[in-house]
Amino acid sequence: MSDDWQDITGLTAIVDSTNYAQIKKVTFEASVHIPAANERAFVRLFDATDKHPVWFSEVSLEGGDTKLMISPAITLDPGEKMYQVQMKTSLKYQAVLDQSRLHIVTY
Repeated sequence: MSDDWQDITGLTAIVDSTNYAQIKKVTFEASVHIPAANERAFVRLFDATDKHPVWFSEVSLEGGDTKLMISPAITLDPGEKMYQVQMKTSLKYQAVLDQSRLHIVTY
């Protein structure tokens, strides 16, 4: 792992926000554990199409046990975008992303 943001291979999704009639709320969710239990791990969503982090998607965990982390509400950019999950750690040790997803709630 790195102390700078790294793309997590295979964890991309193409989402077209116009396919959802009325979006009420979107959150980014990730479950992470840290085998050495001695650092902080950070996970975020990155808009690979427009080359910027998805605002307010960053979540973090300190310690070792698996924890589900849920971001505050985020806003998806309009249209079809490719989103990439990224991670970093405070001490460059291993952190394991068990799962991640976008939770889209509509009216």
